[in-house]
Amino acid sequence: MPVNTTATASNYALNVGAIGVVGTFIGMPLDALILGAFAGAAAHGLNRAGKRSNGMATIIAGTLLAGAFSPAVVGWLVHYFDFGDTESETAMLKPLVPVLIGAAWPWLMAMISDGLKQVWAAFVGRVVKLIEFFGGDR
Repeated sequence: MPVNTTATASNYALNVGAIGVVGTFIGMPLDALILGAFAGAAAHGLNRAGKRSNGMATIIAGTLLAGAFSPAVVGWLVHYFDFGDTESETAMLKPLVPVLIGAAWPWLMAMISDGLKQVWAAFVGRVVKLIEFFGGDR
């Protein structure tokens, strides 16, 4: 049998698809952490500009949330939604869920911080009115 020395793009695509990251970091799967970090960074890049420390904290939080919650969410989705074969569902959802969690966190964090700013402003306004009512402006 002759040896084929030429490489095609399909051979590289099949070989690259077989490479994966295996392991855990503080009990969280590394593949979920990596996928959550990349998705969080991409989603954060679409948001408005802010401080670097805020951006890094948001991406790190999205990474940790993706790593912590993706195994539980995948298990829940496989258990409660019957799409077919359990192994193929798990293989499909395992990379998808961390990407969704990592990408959703910067978007949710922006919404949460804006909402908390509004709640804080309303609270401070009420406290100022209460102080003025009891004669604090004298």
